[in-house]
Amino acid sequence: TIGNSRREVVIVIDTGLTGCIFSDSWKEIFPTDYMSSMKGAKITLENGVVLESDSEHWFPSCFELPWFTSAANHPHIIAVGATFLSHLRINVDSQLSKIVLNRA
Repeated sequence: TIGNSRREVVIVIDTGLTGCIFSDSWKEIFPTDYMSSMKGAKITLENGVVLESDSEHWFPSCFELPWFTSAANHPHIIAVGATFLSHLRINVDSQLSKIVLNRA
């Protein structure tokens, strides 16, 4: 969770996305004009891996994602695309249901 929000934060790795998408629930914490003026982002995952955006591919947007039945209780979502992944190698272990991110 972040700040006073009770929502969990979920990071979605989207290899087909160039920029970054924030679910509309982030507007509870950050005003829209703040989000549009962001120059980049740095995300530290639970396991200590740090994802940092590349300014060349930083195209943030914020809108309602149609993935949930209730707008009031879904988690905060950050869909991270190439802006965070351009310097990483993604390994998927389907037997362990695990994704490993390594520096390229």
